[in-house]
Amino acid sequence: MKYRNIVLVGGSGFWSDQNHIMSILEVGPRNRARIGAIIDPVNPAIVTKHINLQQLLNRDHPQWLDPRRYTNMKELFGHLEQTPDLVIVACNPEAHLEYASFCISQGINVLIDKPINVVANASSDLLSARQIYKDFSKLLALQQRVQEPHLAVTLLRRRTLKPFRHIIREVADCYQRTRQGITQINIIVNGGIHKFPSEFFSTPGAHGYLMGVGSLSHSAYHYIDVVTWLLQSAPGDVRYLRVSLACVKRIADYIKTGGYSALQQLLDLPDTLIQSPEPIPQTILDAELDSSFTIEMLDSNQAVIGHINFVFCHTTFTSRTRTIEVGDDHANYPNGGRMSHIYLDVQQGSLQSWQLEKNDIVFQGNTIRLSGRVHPYYGRPQIYSKVYEAAYENTERPLSILLEDVLSMTDNTHPTVNSNQYIKDIKSETLNMRLFSTFYELLAMNKVAGLQKTISLDVGSLLTEH
Repeated sequence: MKYRNIVLVGGSGFWSDQNHIMSILEVGPRNRARIGAIIDPVNPAIVTKHINLQQLLNRDHPQWLDPRRYTNMKELFGHLEQTPDLVIVACNPEAHLEYASFCISQGINVLIDKPINVVANASSDLLSARQIYKDFSKLLALQQRVQEPHLAVTLLRRRTLKPFRHIIREVADCYQRTRQGITQINIIVNGGIHKFPSEFFSTPGAHGYLMGVGSLSHSAYHYIDVVTWLLQSAPGDVRYLRVSLACVKRIADYIKTGGYSALQQLLDLPDTLIQSPEPIPQTILDAELDSSFTIEMLDSNQAVIGHINFVFCHTTFTSRTRTIEVGDDHANYPNGGRMSHIYLDVQQGSLQSWQLEKNDIVFQGNTIRLSGRVHPYYGRPQIYSKVYEAAYENTERPLSILLEDVLSMTDNTHPTVNSNQYIKDIKSETLNMRLFSTFYELLAMNKVAGLQKTISLDVGSLLTEH
């Protein structure tokens, strides 16, 4: 029996263990799919704490390739024992572009984690920040040139969550009936990730800071997508987005002001344990922890229609009781204190408003509360309220089934995404990537005295493509 061969890039990491590998263990057998190779600097055999990974190694016996041993992608992929049917790129986001570009150039189906690409030191270097969108544009151009049919997709998992989808349905229905667009979005995401100085320099992985980018590259892309999803569902007369940086707290600010001191006292940790044994490089110190952006929605005459507040923070409330483990990320453990605290407020002119709230310790539940009000003459119940228990588990399309969908697409001679709501071709991510890049450009501009701190984007055509 011929199996679909999957290559997992970044397969030794925590994210892969808890998501991609867990899903492949579930759906692999019934889809004739297995992991044929893991590409990762870390030998997966020694990561015994990742239970799913160890189970996969015993079942699929994948080849391990250390990318540091090869000079380029062609040489690396040339050492694969089997031709891949699908490559999943789940490594550090700074490396996404190189893997994605090679796969697309060779006509290899590729699933790319988010963000699709980022550039090292983009938090503080303006040229690097501007390169993010330039690289993404080159990726799209490459995709257009390649004749070999292939998939180049990403998964938009917030779009599978029922409370988010409820808001979208109501917003889109209202827009179809009245043409009233979105006028205000307020979104706050608090991560509760408090690190000590020694951990900024020693913590590896996709959620570290060693490459000079911070929290926005960790999981902000999910919520940028929520913003664009809402706008595309009810764009109204929006033609331009005027984006500005309201505030940023960098690692340097956090250390200088002793942002970790209260937690240090609670955990009774000595200075000798929490202080970095060597100076932290400036590029790491410049990486963002907390940031806030304001986005004005403008019509074709540059008149203000509404606004968006986007707040993404790490150094908020934490339940962390775990002490320091050298070379380990405390946030990957139940007592590591990582929070899933989300507040979303959506206003659609005078007609309706929706509020979504989640406030959980990661690994300890996923409860989302949704409430809404509509105008009494609108023809709907005026008040809506519902609590979604296990909201991340009881989705409209869990990750395992999304992966199954991707695998089924690779069966076709000409694989296409078609109308899948949750699996998107990278071209459809243009608006998300434009905003993501703009956020980094503003962070880098903030480091340069005298530069304008606002960027205007013409998004008229992008709001109608979804």
